Amino acid sequence: MAYARSPIAVKALMAVSAVFAIAACSQEPTEYKADVKDESGGQMIVQDADATGVPVDLPDTPMTPVPPSEAANGTAADQ
Repeated sequence: MAYARSPIAVKALMAVSAVFAIAACSQEPTEYKADVKDESGGQMIVQDADATGVPVDLPDTPMTPVPPSEAANGTAADQ
């Protein structure tokens, strides 16, 4: 005699097994501790010291310093 299965039971079993599979594969996020005191009240960005990053080419643009009097008056932006 063949064993009769309910389509609802099969769907429920598949859903439960999918939940267990996802739960088994998930990891808790890595939490890094900074060895400094945050006095700014903001969030600190901490990364793994051994992690390899992406090489970045910075432009070699010369910077022109603005005298403090022009920066306060906004005259440098008007030119």
